[in-house]
Amino acid sequence: MAPEILQEKPYNAAVDWWSCGITICKIASGENPFYRFTKQEFIDSIINDEPEIPKWLDDDLIHLLKKVGSNRGTEI
Repeated sequence: MAPEILQEKPYNAAVDWWSCGITICKIASGENPFYRFTKQEFIDSIINDEPEIPKWLDDDLIHLLKKVGSNRGTEI
């Protein structure tokens, strides 16, 4: 769930690009890019942190994930 939704802020379709990037990262790496021990730590990480993208992923995939995450897909 995108930070805007968790914070109950206004949002648009760009949150779907963010969610798509997170899903792709999780499928490609087998890891959640915001893994934390408690539910509240997980939510706080989504709101405050950048996703942890494994450096061993393909360079093109890393580039795509950074594009959809940083500007909510506006550069795609």
